[in-house]
Amino acid sequence: MNGTMRQLREHLNLSIQEVADATQLSFRTVLRAEQGEALNPKSRRRLCKFYGKIPEELGLVPRTICSPLSKREY
Repeated sequence: MNGTMRQLREHLNLSIQEVADATQLSFRTVLRAEQGEALNPKSRRRLCKFYGKIPEELGLVPRTICSPLSKREY
């Protein structure tokens, strides 16, 4: 579940339908985003623009952990 996006929406005192209407996305797409399901790039862009955040800040893309390369991997 994507608690970040839901918390932000609730902090703004908005319903899922209000976000859907403002972003021209379906209720189901916004719900899927909040549940951590994959979205197409267009939907991610619309939500990012609406919230003024990048995908990583909204939890719309998995965060990767980079480990330093050993000398053998160069």
